[in-house]
Amino acid sequence: MTRRLILVFITCLLVMRTELHAALDRPKLQIINGTPQVVDVFWINEKGERVPNGSVPPGKHTIISTTLGHRFAIVGREDQKESLVTAEVRVQAFRVGGLPAFYTQQASAGGFPVVASARVNPYALKEAVYIIDMMLSKRPDVRAAMVKSGARLSILAHNEFTCDQPEWAWLADEPVEGHEGIPTRDFRDARARGMGGSLTDPYCSCAEENLLACEGDPYSTENILIHELAHNIHLRGMSNVDATFDPRVKACYDTAMKAGLWKGKYASVNHHEYFAEGVQSWFDNNRENDHDHNHVNTRAELLDYDPGLAALCREVFGDTVLKYTKPQTRLTGHLEGYDPKQAPKFVWPPHLKKARELIRAKARARSDAATKAHETKNLVGWTLHISPKTDPAALNKALPLLQAQLEEIMRVVPAQAVIELQKVPLWINPEYPKVPPRAEYHPGAGWLKDNGRDPAMAKGVEFTNVRTFEAETRRMPNFALHELAHAFHDRVLGFEHPQIEAAYQKAKSAGLYDRLQRQDSEGRKRLERAYAMTNAKEYFAECSEAFFTKNDFYPFTQDELQKHDPEMFELLTKLWGTSKAKVVSALAEKNAAKAAATLPNILLILADDLGYGDVRCYNADAKVPTPNIDRLAGDGMRFTDAHSPATVCTPSRYSLMTGQMAFRVPNGGTVFTGAGGPSLIAPGKLTLPGMLKQQGYATAAFGKWHVGLTFRDVEGKPIHAGGLEAIRRIDFSRRIEGGPLDHGFDRFFGTACCPTTDWLYAFIDGDRIPTPPTSPLDRSTLPKHPYANDCRQGLIAPDFPMEEVDLVFLKKSREFIAQHARTSPKQPFFLYHATQAVHLPSFAAPEFQGKSKAGPHGDFIAEFDHIIGELMRELDQHGLADNTLVILSSDNGPEMASVVHMRTDHAHDGAKPWRGIKRDAWEGGHRVPFIVRWPGKVKVGTTSDQTLCLTDILATVAAITGTELPHDAAEDSFNLLPALEGTATAPIRPYLLTQAFAGQRTLSIRRGNWKYIAHRGSGGNNYDKGELKPFALPDTDPEAPAQLYDLATDPGETTNLYSKKPEIVKELQALLEQSKATGRSRP
Repeated sequence: MTRRLILVFITCLLVMRTELHAALDRPKLQIINGTPQVVDVFWINEKGERVPNGSVPPGKHTIISTTLGHRFAIVGREDQKESLVTAEVRVQAFRVGGLPAFYTQQASAGGFPVVASARVNPYALKEAVYIIDMMLSKRPDVRAAMVKSGARLSILAHNEFTCDQPEWAWLADEPVEGHEGIPTRDFRDARARGMGGSLTDPYCSCAEENLLACEGDPYSTENILIHELAHNIHLRGMSNVDATFDPRVKACYDTAMKAGLWKGKYASVNHHEYFAEGVQSWFDNNRENDHDHNHVNTRAELLDYDPGLAALCREVFGDTVLKYTKPQTRLTGHLEGYDPKQAPKFVWPPHLKKARELIRAKARARSDAATKAHETKNLVGWTLHISPKTDPAALNKALPLLQAQLEEIMRVVPAQAVIELQKVPLWINPEYPKVPPRAEYHPGAGWLKDNGRDPAMAKGVEFTNVRTFEAETRRMPNFALHELAHAFHDRVLGFEHPQIEAAYQKAKSAGLYDRLQRQDSEGRKRLERAYAMTNAKEYFAECSEAFFTKNDFYPFTQDELQKHDPEMFELLTKLWGTSKAKVVSALAEKNAAKAAATLPNILLILADDLGYGDVRCYNADAKVPTPNIDRLAGDGMRFTDAHSPATVCTPSRYSLMTGQMAFRVPNGGTVFTGAGGPSLIAPGKLTLPGMLKQQGYATAAFGKWHVGLTFRDVEGKPIHAGGLEAIRRIDFSRRIEGGPLDHGFDRFFGTACCPTTDWLYAFIDGDRIPTPPTSPLDRSTLPKHPYANDCRQGLIAPDFPMEEVDLVFLKKSREFIAQHARTSPKQPFFLYHATQAVHLPSFAAPEFQGKSKAGPHGDFIAEFDHIIGELMRELDQHGLADNTLVILSSDNGPEMASVVHMRTDHAHDGAKPWRGIKRDAWEGGHRVPFIVRWPGKVKVGTTSDQTLCLTDILATVAAITGTELPHDAAEDSFNLLPALEGTATAPIRPYLLTQAFAGQRTLSIRRGNWKYIAHRGSGGNNYDKGELKPFALPDTDPEAPAQLYDLATDPGETTNLYSKKPEIVKELQALLEQSKATGRSRP
């Protein structure tokens, strides 16, 4: 019998509500039978079973009440003379004209419809049109075929999800195989922020936040429209223009899979995704190396890796360079008037975030399963793939050596460069027949395929030398750096980098490397032509080894490289993003012996919010005894005119570490919370610990960091925000970037921000959080008193003791001192101990509660004093006190709540005798205790009135260690050594800068006793209302735009002389502007 197509007409009669999001009530499916046969109608349930739903005689029709997304089969009767083909329909929402009422905005890309709801920013439609026109500029025939087939693009608003759109509402009821643990709708909504359509669904979609690059975009490293439109071009365009296209894509896909390409990546799912992923790379717009995608992010990489797929892309899109860039880079034309700062933030709702995490876990499992020929593990931040065929005994010896090399790289290479290097996958394989064992970087897939190796290793480093690893390490102490330098050259700088090529040719012409010493694994040396002269690539890698660690050819070390090839030394300084003072490597080794013989240990203790008047040796009326601090002052020198560079935490700590005022750098007025960052310290910036490390010091930090760092989420995207949602996004298996270990410290144990205040209640050990937070902070279990109102309701780790954090830090510092004395007695150390005390909440440990008789905050001050005593006793116990320089200070003045309540309840004034408190520009906000003990160098029981700032510690320590400061470092740091030695006869500082709560907008400058505050009011706290109103002073010059005080006659800053001393105002204004313009106060 012949087979005939059923001729039916199907319409959807909808009852609409009138809200913006037109929800649909019981749509009605009308089936008109235009055939001479009786047809049966079946509803297809979730199991795929057909459930009878009536029949339609010839020439008749029926109307069925149904639900969006439901499917029906229309089948000819088996007993009829002619067997009819089964037709299947899906209920979708359309109104007159074919467009759902959900959409209220329309645009056209050369006839291709772009639609969106009223929630979507109109600029998103304009951007979509721009991208569609860009992609289809060479193919009007393909665009016409897509339009003719009914295709269109719909844009999701940042707060809409897949099943909200009428075209995809049916997916909410469509079963999902392999993800049974996730509710169906949650899976569909969390799975993606765009759809590509199919042979039966002509529609594609993308999301507003991705088109306009809004904050929180989960696909920020790529453009989803390019991917989803590629599906539509494939299935609705090219397949209609050229019937052979889809089979050819499938054949190309099969060839690629057989060759092992795209193993475990999203491109391997099917030939549709294979093409769409290739299109993204063709437009230089694929994401970073992750479980969904490999290294093939650009057109050049696609041409090298999969020439067949590249040829298909060229056929469709042509060879014109059409590189997509984010909209923020081109705010003209169709984007003129768009303000990215006003864009909304995308946030996954909690239920979808959970679903997405499960989906991403499946993706990782898929990727890992596909590469099961190798065991995958994380080695100090690098992804390591280990072949099971590798000799286990040799592997066990090699892995610790490889880890040591990688850890050295993390210490000596600038943090931003390390981030790039950690993107390079590492592979360990057995030796190949007739090929010497080696380590080698593979820049492309072509050579790998030609030589029968796995093309997945492209852009990675392969080690086949595990058997000879130990001997190779003796010859080349860090050959991993050599290969990773190749990767940096290729992936970051580009192998055709003109400056590297020019430096190589110049060195070659000059014969610099024609006959030099080479050292073998036994330490024997001989003269030969350096390997660096092989080509520009090896020149860069060999010199990078010497620059950071030690090479097997002369120049072996950084200082030798600087003397032998100064031009390449300067170029490496620039290209690696470092500075001469930052590089440690061999310089630290060279200086270690000298340091042990002549340099002191340094213990720097930084209190948090400890006021000038909180300590008895500064305020005889202080109600809390501080015997240990007083004893320290009696054993050394007490400074009475010492200042924090800022009146809040983060900028003061930045300035302490770098010797530079924080207002001079981006975000320099920021106070980080939670996962705040990135680090204010730029990669390569000279730091106090980095400088000391260069001089041979062991460096350690315990306590509060609070200068910013970078956490990453499960997709590797950086998190730089406070708040509970940011903490929930952290992937705690990843290395923390930009923290103390990246800025000169060998050892760190502490917290990201304020330990008992800021969202993330967990300890960082090194560059990871070994015990992540697992539950919300239960504030009902914490003490209740006026000094306990500052705990944000974040997440807490099970090992984080809210009332004993400082005792944990104390234990770590004592252990460090003891271990160092035991294992490295000849090496000097720098220990930075940054306490939680006495920052609110005032949670003293149980043994100190009630001890001070001055309330909970008094107890906290008493605990801090105890910590000072314990650290001094630890030094004494190990015989280190006589050769240890101890510095104690605070990051700013006392906190408002502590001052107000301590004044009222206990007659204790933490800011006495100054006006102002933490955040304020007045003296109480930044004049702090500063005590120095250095037996044999600093005269005991002395007092100094030298004006100083915490920034001065760096230059002072540089003078003590004999370090010459480069011009681009410690810009606001002055050498106080003459004051410490008692030889200073004049002021050391020409003037003093401070910044209040609002950073650049609240600066002050002081020269001598004249202090100019470049704004009105406190610059921080509000004295017009609330608890501070009783402490407000009259405004003595209400018309003045700024303030001027003579601290010699008015230390309390009570009388504004701005209008009476215009000549002094003018001088100080000019000096402040000059300092801002030159970027420094140090000559």
